[in-house]
Amino acid sequence: MNSVLARPWFAFFLGFVFPYLLTKIDFVSTVGGMSEETEALIHLSIFAYSLGLLFCLGLRSCLAGFVLRKSLVVNVYIRQLTFLYVFLFAWFALGVLCLFYEFYSMGAIPLFSGDVEELRFKLQVSGAVHLIAISLGIVSTLFLVSTSFLVGWRKLVFIFFGLMGFGFLALTGNRSDSMLCMVVTFLYFLFSRKSVFGVKFFVIAFLMLSGFVLVKFYREVSYGVDYLEMIEEQLTGESSFLKFLLYPLYMTLTYGYMILDRLVNAGVEAVEGGRYTFYAFYSLLPGAQVDFGTFKNEVLGIDFYAELTSTVVSNFYVDFGSAGVFVGVFLLAVLLGWAYGKAKQDRRFILLYALLYFHTLIYFYMYIYVLFIAFIHVLVYFFYCKFFLGVEVLGERSSSDVCCSAGLVQGE
Repeated sequence: MNSVLARPWFAFFLGFVFPYLLTKIDFVSTVGGMSEETEALIHLSIFAYSLGLLFCLGLRSCLAGFVLRKSLVVNVYIRQLTFLYVFLFAWFALGVLCLFYEFYSMGAIPLFSGDVEELRFKLQVSGAVHLIAISLGIVSTLFLVSTSFLVGWRKLVFIFFGLMGFGFLALTGNRSDSMLCMVVTFLYFLFSRKSVFGVKFFVIAFLMLSGFVLVKFYREVSYGVDYLEMIEEQLTGESSFLKFLLYPLYMTLTYGYMILDRLVNAGVEAVEGGRYTFYAFYSLLPGAQVDFGTFKNEVLGIDFYAELTSTVVSNFYVDFGSAGVFVGVFLLAVLLGWAYGKAKQDRRFILLYALLYFHTLIYFYMYIYVLFIAFIHVLVYFFYCKFFLGVEVLGERSSSDVCCSAGLVQGE
């Protein structure tokens, strides 16, 4: 947890600042040339996040003498093991049933159909059923995280069900359903290590990023997009094989800033009063609600079958203007800074920090809390860390109380 890679500021740099800097590269004709107002808004976001992290650092320093403890050799262990079995396997079975009920209702599995790009948006049979189906990613993560504290056949069974859950979710064709939870799982194991610079973990990170980009490529090709011709038209300078390879990744990282710029230029500042900052809860209200993707398509006059994402800043801007951007981004920084301090002090909460860290990594893409499932993620992971994981100083608990444990060093 002391590695540079695990620090909150590094997550923000990688997830927001670095993609923004990429927009300054003359690589694709449709990226770059943002207005001064948009540039100022992005700079304000960077300042607000930096201020939020400094606030957390100052607060921890002030409270260090009261709440922080010395580094202690401790065990993090699973308690309520029988209840954990029931909890995970019942949730897994319900999630699989709901997922395949959606496939049955559509008459096809999106990933194996010839129309994956459209079918994945028609997957939602009903709000509750779909929510349970995609929550399979949460339970799959918990299966794999629990293997840190298990041995023998129990560990193998949990690995099997965790991987199988991710495999089932991949059938939806939606990257967010399976791959995002896989990244959280990866970050958990990365942050649980004493060293995060292992070659194996960098190889896994590269493969996951490549998979995330290639899924989009597969979807658009299956939808009928002449991908090579489109890339050829948009690339600046002389085309090359390397440019063709980098194009999907570059566009994934940068194009959200272009949509943000279009929203700013459209003058939609502080017009929605909180609807798209708190849309996860608005969406629960009776009747049809206009989601953020539809709102953007209508405002910008875009005829597009899906949502063009527009960075974490856009929701705050559309709802509350520049002041909302400052406050919203500041509070997100405080949240991640608090979680980092909590995870360093009590290693049970590394999973919760890994989730919030990941949410920061996709700031270039979207404001994740527009989705109700994001709140479920946070609450379930907090419940798991608090209820199912125990922590103790070695030698203070009798061996009869130990279910399964992993020796860790607190405060590493």
